[in-house]
Amino acid sequence: MSQSQHHHHSSHHPSSHHQSQPPPPPLPTAPPAIQSSSSSGNLGGLASSSALSSSGAAPAPLSSSTGPLSSYFLRDIPGYSKSLYHCAWSCDGEHLSVICGDKNVHISQFDSRRGVLPSLQPIHTISTNTVMAKTAWHPTEGNRLAICGDEKFVEVWDVRASKAAMKLPSLGNNLNVSWSRDGHMVAVGNRNEYFLVFDVRTGTQMRKKKFSHEMNEMAWSYNNDYLLVAAGVDGMGALDVISVFNSGSSGGGSEELTVVDSLVAHSGACQQLAVDATCRRLAMGGTDKFVSLWSLEDLVCDRFVPLDVNTELRSLCFSPDGQFLAIAAGVTGTGGGADEQGVLIVNSDSAEPVVKIDARMKCTTVAWQPQQATANGPTVLAVVCDDKTATSSSATTTSSAGATVFSSSTTTKDGPVFLRLAVIPPSHS
Repeated sequence: MSQSQHHHHSSHHPSSHHQSQPPPPPLPTAPPAIQSSSSSGNLGGLASSSALSSSGAAPAPLSSSTGPLSSYFLRDIPGYSKSLYHCAWSCDGEHLSVICGDKNVHISQFDSRRGVLPSLQPIHTISTNTVMAKTAWHPTEGNRLAICGDEKFVEVWDVRASKAAMKLPSLGNNLNVSWSRDGHMVAVGNRNEYFLVFDVRTGTQMRKKKFSHEMNEMAWSYNNDYLLVAAGVDGMGALDVISVFNSGSSGGGSEELTVVDSLVAHSGACQQLAVDATCRRLAMGGTDKFVSLWSLEDLVCDRFVPLDVNTELRSLCFSPDGQFLAIAAGVTGTGGGADEQGVLIVNSDSAEPVVKIDARMKCTTVAWQPQQATANGPTVLAVVCDDKTATSSSATTTSSAGATVFSSSTTTKDGPVFLRLAVIPPSHS
């Protein structure tokens, strides 16, 4: 097994990978040069040929419907009694799934009625035997999601149903799950470096492969032929391109997943990965405290975002139009301070910082609402916060770095439980 710790939730989470043995290397002064094989230029279908999302529509630019990103305010969402680990929006932005330490996956419906502060209304609770690791929503059907964790299956649910629609047999200890862009396949990876691909139309396993190096978060290519994976190879961080339908030299089909290219771009293992809705930009985070930005059209890394040496990168997410990247981070160990915690939003083309959402505590997941749930509505980011040293505010309204905070958080013996919505109001109220 690899020595680097897989990206996941906080270290106390039962599905977390084993801890790194050696201390992390010092922050490099510059990222290493990318080492790409000549085959990368021959991989077709990684990116979209047009600026269309998986739904077939061009996402509206945020600037056309919202005020400046710096005009955000924070709203705390109550109702969770245990630590939170992960959240994800449905493709239509109507539902949010939240993995909680109470062994439940909580499903809420987004509420943005005129004159009402954006909020979430609980509609369904999915009970499991263990604390799950990740959820992934169907790319075009807003009621379907897949859930993975330590158990030896991946559950596929319809949020309107009382039981799982399908249970896909896996090897357990699952960390990451991802739907193909056509909704026909689900890929799952576990802490032992196994990757499995299922056909969800039939419930059958299509591919299975154990890799010899660290494999973390993944996303599908535009044509659904490849998996793009954040990887750790010999102490370096790489973007692995895995062929799902490899024809092989003889032209016959292959039952194995095959790494057709491995592009080294970080001096530490890569753990986080995100692809924008139009499948033109990719972001990847490494333990070297850098976030790399890639063009999927030519598979080239063209920008880096350096992070503070005391910052622990936790989550990446593109805005619906792909113009911005949200980076969730927290402070590691005893170094640093509150200023290094929160969500940094950068321009995905220039890598220039745009705004820092000041959460004042460690952020474990950020999820940008895929589209506005109502016409001319706000732009919303869901942020899972986890900080046992933080204190819960009893005030209804407070101020934090110029941003209004509507606080109704819950405090448990493990510390405060926070699910926060960062809301960017529409440009015309």
